[in-house]
Amino acid sequence: MNLVLFYIFGSVLVLLAGAVVLSRNPVYSAGYLVAALFLQAGIFALLGATFLAAIQVLVYAGAIMVLFLFVVMLIRLREEDLYRPRPGPIALAGAVVLFGEIALAIAHAGPPAVVRGVATGSIKDVGAALYMGYAIPLEVLSLLLLAAMVGAVSLARRRPT
Repeated sequence: MNLVLFYIFGSVLVLLAGAVVLSRNPVYSAGYLVAALFLQAGIFALLGATFLAAIQVLVYAGAIMVLFLFVVMLIRLREEDLYRPRPGPIALAGAVVLFGEIALAIAHAGPPAVVRGVATGSIKDVGAALYMGYAIPLEVLSLLLLAAMVGAVSLARRRPT
């Protein structure tokens, strides 16, 4: 039963991710992203990582999406800005190539490996992995998020011309 749910959640998650990218309205894209994040939390729960599932819902589907929606509302998009043109043939070809490469990588990958003992997804295991084995990438990610926040504030402060 878990395998069937996993495939259902995964299939709908891929469709929602496509809807996030292809949607012309940023508010609809944010809504699709919230649904995708909830499905990702469901996949975590199916895999037995209940802590990661809870964090996914609380942090990403809750706090980060509220931040995204505030930024969308703050930049004061005009009606004509909401509906951007469809991607051109070069962008579509690049997306197909990228999707093909990802599919090949997944097809040739072996069974998933346990990363430094993080098998249960408990608070202790996740904390140990983040702060012992992945301290530098965690700090780089925090700087990237800070840069994104500064960029969002600068976009919100610009005066329309």
